[in-house]
Amino acid sequence: MAEIKRKRKFNFVDLVLVLAIAAIAVAVFFIGNKLLGGNETAASGADKIQVEFSLQFREIPDSGTGNLTEGDVIRDANSKAPMGQVTEIFYEPYTELLLSDSEQGVGILAEMEGYTNMLVTVRGEATKDERGYYLGGVRVLVGKSLDVWSPGYSGEGWCVAIREVK
Repeated sequence: MAEIKRKRKFNFVDLVLVLAIAAIAVAVFFIGNKLLGGNETAASGADKIQVEFSLQFREIPDSGTGNLTEGDVIRDANSKAPMGQVTEIFYEPYTELLLSDSEQGVGILAEMEGYTNMLVTVRGEATKDERGYYLGGVRVLVGKSLDVWSPGYSGEGWCVAIREVK
C-alpha cells in the first residue's frame, strides 16, 4: 500500500489563532505590569516637576546632629539614586508621652535629654502619576518611611509633607 503524504497548509483559522494568542500575550504583559507596580510615567521620561518634601527623623542622639548640612544631596539608601538637595534643617527636642496617672489616663509630654528630632526639607526633580511622586525612581508619599543616605548622615525618616514648587 502506498503511503499518502498530506501537506499541511496554513489557513485562515490558523492565522486567527496566532493573532488571538499574540493579543492575549500583550494584554497579560500590560495588565501584569500595571498590577505589579510598573511605572510607565517615570520610565517614559515624563515631564519633570520641582517638589519639596520634608522628612522627619526622630530620636537622634545629640551627637548625631550637625552631620547633615544644607546643600547636601540626599540619596536613596538602597539604590544610591539622588533624590534631591537639602534646603533647610530644623531641630526640635525629642519628646515622649509619659503617664502621670494611669488610672485617669493623664499624661505629660516630656523632653528626653540627649535626643532630638530633625526635620529636613529636600528639593528635587520628580515625576508624578496617580500613585505619587517619584524622585530618583523612589516613590515619595506623605506618611511613608524612606531610608536615605548622604555623606554625613544616613537614617530612616518619615515623609511629613510634600508640595510642588514653581
